[in-house]
Amino acid sequence: MENEKLQMYRRYIEILEVATNPARPTLSSEALQKRVQELEIDMKDWEGLKATFQAYSTRGKTYLEASNYDDAIEEFDVAISLNPHEEKTLLGLAEAHASRWVRNRRSADKQKAIDYAERLLRIKPDNKQAVRIITELKNAPFQPWIPYKTWWLVGRWAVMLGVLGGVYWLYAENKTAIHAYFTKLTEKRASNSPTESDFDLSKVEFSAGSYDLTAPARTQLNKLASYLRKNTNVRGEIACHTDNSGNPALNLQISEVRAKIVYDYLVQKGVNSTHITYKGYGDLHPLVPNVSEANRQKNRRVGFVIHKQ
Repeated sequence: MENEKLQMYRRYIEILEVATNPARPTLSSEALQKRVQELEIDMKDWEGLKATFQAYSTRGKTYLEASNYDDAIEEFDVAISLNPHEEKTLLGLAEAHASRWVRNRRSADKQKAIDYAERLLRIKPDNKQAVRIITELKNAPFQPWIPYKTWWLVGRWAVMLGVLGGVYWLYAENKTAIHAYFTKLTEKRASNSPTESDFDLSKVEFSAGSYDLTAPARTQLNKLASYLRKNTNVRGEIACHTDNSGNPALNLQISEVRAKIVYDYLVQKGVNSTHITYKGYGDLHPLVPNVSEANRQKNRRVGFVIHKQ
């Protein structure tokens, strides 16, 4: 029913010779009303036309104020088809298309905004808002549809993906050599890592955060000191380890202090200080995974590594 009314109203507009062709004469409201009477158009229908036009025009303005430019243009398009020379509707269309151009940068919106503003100036040459819209749009600097910030983000991701792709290609081309290199490096690290000696130093252990040697610890260290005093050709390293509790850097420092304590004790027991060294390894070389308190206790240990002659 609504579509039938619109078709009838548009037919009235054509009869009144005020269709959208801007070359046709522009009629004032008074002249339009007079023309309606001359053509003996039913006044009830004519009032209905004006009410329908007003409804579309009002909705268009509401959408425009809410920055809903798509719906505003849709409503204004119907209104302008019912009255092609209504000043507020032409201005509304010009503003809606101009605002949508600012948002989306589509050239079609820019041109339509200028066209509607120019049509408004032909009706009302002193309309300052129409002049402003035309001036601003024609003098607007070029800006891409996609903002520069978006281009920059896309470019950055493209570069990152390109770098990752290049790294993957290098890996794929040299996979065998890379695996061989890391295998060799791992083996080298393993060969340089301290190994436990045949000396039983299992009692030389420290509670978390402690530096005190217990009586069982002294008993085992006394045996080691006796051996080193008798075998002056033996050289070795006191290696101290911690579990992975706490800060790694602090663990390394703690293990170094504990190793020095064992070293000082052996020297006090008559071991030549030039025959032994000490080093703390922190949590770098666990015996077992640090997944339980029992395992962490095993990893808090002291060993004596005999240097190969």
